[in-house]
Parts: sequence; C-alpha cells; structure tokens
Amino acid sequence: MRPNELSQLFASAEALKGIGPRLADLLKKAVQLPPGVAAPRVLDLLWHLPTGVIDRRAEPTVAAYERGEIHHVGIFGKLESQLCMMTANGFQDKGSPDRMDALVWADAELSGAIAQPVLPVSSTRAAPLAGV
Repeated sequence: MRPNELSQLFASAEALKGIGPRLADLLKKAVQLPPGVAAPRVLDLLWHLPTGVIDRRAEPTVAAYERGEIHHVGIFGKLESQLCMMTANGFQDKGSPDRMDALVWADAELSGAIAQPVLPVSSTRAAPLAGV
C-alpha cells in the first residue's frame, strides 16, 4: 500500500493549477505513459524532461525595433550585418550572432524588460527510479 503522503504524485495532471482539458490532451501525446495509465499524472510530468528550447529573449527587442523605439547612433556595420542575417528560420550566417546577442541583453538591461522564459520544445522520459 502506498503511503498517503505520495497520493498527490499519482493524481491526474489536471489537478495542477494551469492544466485544463486542452493541455491535458497535449500532455497525453507528449508524455510516455506506463501501461494501464490512461491520462498523465503529476508523477509522469516529473519524468518528462526537456531536450530542446525556444529562446524568446529577443522578442521584446524585435518589437521595439518594429515600433521604431531603437535607433543606432554611429556606424555598426558588423552588428547590422548580423541583424540582417537573422530570419524566422534562425541565424543564416556562419559563426555566432554575438553582437546581436549582446544588443538583446543590453536592451533588456536598459529597458528593464524581463525576458520571457526559455521554453522546452521537445522532451524525453527519464528512466524511473527503482521501486517507484
């Protein structure tokens, strides 16, 4: 018999704040459920680990550029070249967009904007502990 303290781990994931029927359906597709379990449980989410991310730090800076709130004073050829090489499919040049990355961090710091979190885009199921 399971100790009463562990019963919340075996509750439906929908018992967690922010997880409704729509997200529960998505979780059912993403989480590898053990045999005999029909819906994701809190415990299943603990073993669901991210393996990739979507980095959303630059979105406030891009929006500020689109609104015309950011202007360059001076000549920044390498930075502007990197900005032109960034597309919806990512950075389209060799190397790292280091100047553009520094610009995003500087804008966030100067504007006081809090960057959005980095979100997982794919995940994997970790091996469960023995006896769990």
